[in-house]
Amino acid sequence: MSNPILTAAVLAAKRASLDNMQSTIPITAGTQTTHSRTFQVDTPQPLPAYPAAGAAAKTILSYQVPASMSGSMTSICIVHIGASGSFTDGSGVVVWRVLLNGAPVKGLENIYVQIGSQTQLATMYLLLHENDLLTITAQIPTGQTAPVGNPFSRIAGYLDYGGLGSQAPAKSAAAAQAATTTTTTFTAPSGVGSGGVGSRTGSSGGSGNRTTQASMN
Repeated sequence: MSNPILTAAVLAAKRASLDNMQSTIPITAGTQTTHSRTFQVDTPQPLPAYPAAGAAAKTILSYQVPASMSGSMTSICIVHIGASGSFTDGSGVVVWRVLLNGAPVKGLENIYVQIGSQTQLATMYLLLHENDLLTITAQIPTGQTAPVGNPFSRIAGYLDYGGLGSQAPAKSAAAAQAATTTTTTFTAPSGVGSGGVGSRTGSSGGSGNRTTQASMN
C-alpha cells in the first residue's frame, strides 16, 4: 500500500518541476519577423465538386510544411462558390473540417458556416511545425442535398527556418569560418620571390606550390 505522505511529496515535486519548466515555444511564436517567408495556398483549380450525400469527406485543400521550417497559419477562408442563394449558412447541408496531421483542429472540427471570403480572409492563428500536414475537407451529411456550386478554401501565413518565430539557424564560429574559407592551390610562375598573400611551399625563386587561404565576406 502506498504511503500517502510520500505520494503527496512526489506529486508536489512534480508540480514544482512543471511550474518551473521552460516552454520550448519561443515568446516570438505567432509573430511574423523580417526574415519570414509568407505562403498562400488555394483550393486547386478547377474547383472540386461536393461529394455525394453520405459519402466520405472530400479534401479541398492540402498543405505540408517544408522540412526545417515552422511558423503559423494566420488567415483562412472557407466558402461556397455558387449562385446567390444557393447556400445558407448554418443549414447543415455542408460540413467543413480543418485537420492537422489527420486530427481535427479544436473548434474547427465541424464547421457549418462560411469563414471569411476570397477577398477578405478571416484572422485565425494556428502554429505549424515542420512536416505538419494541414487539410480542409467538405462533406455532405446523409439525407442532405449538396448545394449547387463548389467548395473553396484559402489559407495564408508565414514560415521561418528553425524554431517558431526564429531566424535561420546561426552557424557556430568554426562552421562559419569553414564555410567562408576556400583553399586554392596553384603553381607559382618561375622567378616569383617570397612574400604576398598566404604561405608558400617550395624554394624561393623557383617553381613550387602556393596555398592561399582567402576569407570571403
